[in-house]
Amino acid sequence: MKTNSPRRVPRGYWSVSRCFVFAVIICAQYLHYEAAYGQSHPMYATSGLAQMEVKAIQTAWLEKFRKHEFENHDAAMEFVLIPPGKFLMGSKGEPEDIVRELFGGRNEFLNRVQYEFPQHQVTISKPFLMGTFEVTIKQFREFVDATSYATTSESTDRGSAVGWVPGLRDFRRGKEFNWRNVGLPTSDDFPVVNVSWTDAVKYCEWRSKKEGKKYRLPTEAEWEYACRAGTTTFFSFGDNMSTQPSSANTFDQSGQKILNEKSRQDLFADDWDDGYAWVSKVGSFSENNFGLYDMHGNVHEWCNDFFDPAYYSSSRNVDPKGPAEGVEHVIRGGSCAFAARVCRSARRGHYDFFMCDYDLGFRIVCELNENAGTTGETDRGNRDGSNS
Repeated sequence: MKTNSPRRVPRGYWSVSRCFVFAVIICAQYLHYEAAYGQSHPMYATSGLAQMEVKAIQTAWLEKFRKHEFENHDAAMEFVLIPPGKFLMGSKGEPEDIVRELFGGRNEFLNRVQYEFPQHQVTISKPFLMGTFEVTIKQFREFVDATSYATTSESTDRGSAVGWVPGLRDFRRGKEFNWRNVGLPTSDDFPVVNVSWTDAVKYCEWRSKKEGKKYRLPTEAEWEYACRAGTTTFFSFGDNMSTQPSSANTFDQSGQKILNEKSRQDLFADDWDDGYAWVSKVGSFSENNFGLYDMHGNVHEWCNDFFDPAYYSSSRNVDPKGPAEGVEHVIRGGSCAFAARVCRSARRGHYDFFMCDYDLGFRIVCELNENAGTTGETDRGNRDGSNS
């Protein structure tokens, strides 16, 4: 007897259908921009997009710039185009929520997360290029060899660097350490470390002059937007890193094993073992939806902004560039010296501009031609109505 069984949907039907629907959305956005601004632009990214959607938007913007903006870049450094868009910057809820969920409710850690609030919407109005990887030792050496530049740790007593001391089984500051010597084996493909904010800025200035382009450190907002890549979770790959230890080089059992008993951090060491006791070669872990590597862990990354713990309460909504003055600068991403909970997308760190460390490096961005494409959105200024 024939039964009325439900029709089976062909394999791949939903993914194909979704691609078709999203293609229609992109076309509609083109028409919207063309009508509103007199020229066509791809749509911009927003929070909560799926990987496929993020890639589609990124590809559309990439095609717009491919012919004239990717010429004359040094082939030794790879870049990813980051499309304009909107995202939720910072952590949702209250600081106590993060402490309860990630730090066992221990209130002494409130000061470590309070800078991430309040969460607020930010617009990145222009596309830009961002280094696929952190700047490597090889790339930094090219700069030093070309300019005879002496880094902060090499030229002053103020920013002494940090390196591994075998006899102590721990890291210590010392004049014998610098970007060339961290006391542990490295190679050209490792991220350069023991560089100050000043050293990173000087590198950008040299590269800008060399190539006739505008290189700089990312703003804090650009960094978090690029790190999240359309996501709203703790990490760019989800909320629980324990299920994806291949996603970032954090402080885990590998790091715990090399330290002396006194220096071990049982509270902060992740339970898994990623195979790296300290910094790893760039690109050793998986990429995010934009194609960026090592945005979580490995080394802290300098941002251009001055640091202000209360900045989120008054920052502008469109292309915020940080406070007008200060001493410390923002660092982002966490490092191999910190557990995953400290390597979240929203996590904010800070360091004096002259500081150097064995887990502190940077990646750079390159500005694109301003007339070639923007979201058409104007800066509405601060939430208090001012423009500073």
